[in-house]
Amino acid sequence: MTEREAMAILVSVREISYMQRAAALAQAGGALRLIEDPNAGRQALGEAGIGALRAAMREGDALLARLRAEHVHLIAQEDEAYPGLLARTARPPHLLFVQGRADLSDLFPIAVVGTRSADAYGVRHTRRLARELAESGVCVVSGLALGIDSAAHRGALDAGGRTVAVLGSALNRPYPAQNRRLIREIVEAGGSVISEYPPDVAAARYSFVRRNRIIAGMCYGVLVTQAPLKSGALSTVHCALEEGREVYAMPGDIDRPGSQLPHRLIAEGAAPVTDAQAIVDALVIEPKRSAQKPKRQTDAPAARPAPLAPVLDPLQRRVCELLQAGEQSFDALCAHADAAPEAISGALMLLEMDGVIQTLPGPAYRLL
Repeated sequence: MTEREAMAILVSVREISYMQRAAALAQAGGALRLIEDPNAGRQALGEAGIGALRAAMREGDALLARLRAEHVHLIAQEDEAYPGLLARTARPPHLLFVQGRADLSDLFPIAVVGTRSADAYGVRHTRRLARELAESGVCVVSGLALGIDSAAHRGALDAGGRTVAVLGSALNRPYPAQNRRLIREIVEAGGSVISEYPPDVAAARYSFVRRNRIIAGMCYGVLVTQAPLKSGALSTVHCALEEGREVYAMPGDIDRPGSQLPHRLIAEGAAPVTDAQAIVDALVIEPKRSAQKPKRQTDAPAARPAPLAPVLDPLQRRVCELLQAGEQSFDALCAHADAAPEAISGALMLLEMDGVIQTLPGPAYRLL
């Protein structure tokens, strides 16, 4: 068994949080060591985590055989094919499941995101911008959702360029299901479809927020083309800003609901974009499809900060207060937390990744 295969088994254990997994990997010295001896991560995993890991190990051969049969590539953080920018973020996925081209080390990745309820204006200009970006050598990254995401992927395909779709579910459970044809087109054109989730994990509200950190983290910047103020695209923007990425926005008619978020972002300092040239200039892509690295970024990996105890914001504290009474469903938290569902999803994602809460089927949540 390889280190990547051991990691695939480890990340399939839903009872183990991101932070528990990270701590166990550090204690044991790697996923393969944990599979060989789960007790090597006992301090981080506890009895319940070790029990869950042993149960997953019994199904490990079947899982790996299935991944091979479905032509899924496993890309770990240590691999050259892993997105270099993503590896330097605060919470990079320990493993990426990939269909299509396995090499994700694109030189010029840019995210293009927006609303699922895009109108003809948004779809037309998103597709045009994505085509122009791809023609200039940019890898267009988006989330495969309906509306703006689909237009971004198709614009890159129009140019015969490269695009990466990041799912908020397992590769075999894409959402929305009607985009399966688009997935095939992306793979056949040399693109990639990626996920941090093992097989059979269905999409959920919180999983889209988790996915957005990958979209933002693997790119030099995020372009929002059309979205209302209350949009999932805003969480992608927040993730981008947290990682020091650039934010771009496409202006629109002031009476279009989908222009609200782009105009707000522009007012707050995002660069307005009406064609791809502004982004291309910022990336210093010269000449066209050059193999040079962007001059505005350093090639040296950023130093990782020492792990700290999580600092909770007011909404995260409120969620924890609600969970002190016991397990709660997502709808119950939304009913009592006095915040938008998108904000609660983001709080739950960060709490889970910091090892404060655990996600249960349903989904439901409980404190650890």
